Amino acid sequence: MSAPILGLTTDASGNSVRAIEGTPAAALFSDPLSLPPGVTHVFLAPRQHYALAEQGEQTSLAILPFSGKASGPLLTIPNAMPHADQVAFSPEGKAAVLYSQSNDRLQVIGGLPDSAQILFELKPLMLPDGLLRLAISDDGSRVFAVSQKGTIYSLVRQEAPLESASDAAGVAFLPGSTDAVYCVRSTGAMVGLSSDGSATSPAFAQVSGLGKQVYLEALSDGAGILVADSEGKRVIAVSQSGATESLSLPAHPTALIPLQSPHLFLLSAQPGKPGLVLEMSTGHLRFFYIPQLAVPEGK
Repeated sequence: MSAPILGLTTDASGNSVRAIEGTPAAALFSDPLSLPPGVTHVFLAPRQHYALAEQGEQTSLAILPFSGKASGPLLTIPNAMPHADQVAFSPEGKAAVLYSQSNDRLQVIGGLPDSAQILFELKPLMLPDGLLRLAISDDGSRVFAVSQKGTIYSLVRQEAPLESASDAAGVAFLPGSTDAVYCVRSTGAMVGLSSDGSATSPAFAQVSGLGKQVYLEALSDGAGILVADSEGKRVIAVSQSGATESLSLPAHPTALIPLQSPHLFLLSAQPGKPGLVLEMSTGHLRFFYIPQLAVPEGK
């Protein structure tokens, strides 16, 4: 009898995928999974029922389905860029935004994973201050970009980037919505953003003492936001009512990735270190370790 699959993770280079097998209290990383020939980089979508896969510099990105830890055949997306330095998925994985730094090119893909199509491109992007992070709505109509200086820009078809907010630590869209939430770095205030980039209301919660590296993820039911504070080694759950719950972590989170199993999020999976996974059940937070990955020889 095979072990339950909690989720998948990629290595630092993105060219190897492993399963997280077992139960939260006794989870292990699998050996690298078998992938179709020619795959050079994998970007896992939320809940990991598919990924976007690079196939080299001359071939468009492809959809790579997953069922548990088994991958299906590649389906190339016509006219998709072959390589992306940043990829961000919408909350339910129905859309993705890709960015190539070398070409200063941004591309938006909708209809994922079954009816993928290019919705629009911005080239050159010409984002002031450089790009830090991207977020996209499930219908692919709205994209927010956070610059290196913390400015949020609204990106839409055939328009120049429009400044929407400043001093942002991160931004996340709500599932099935064109509304988003962003976190103010200096105060920790959580503020709603409407589809046009304007604040929808005063801050509904405040998370003080945030560091420079912050990850935001909306809960799948839309009832709140998770905040992973890398420097502070903690995770904070913020409900729509403004209530917060904080969990101290034994290590710095380097991600906040929804896994296959509901209510599980990958916080860290680095070679030579234990993995760290967050579980959120019945409104309570806890973390568990995964025994460390072996460091490849010569590393």
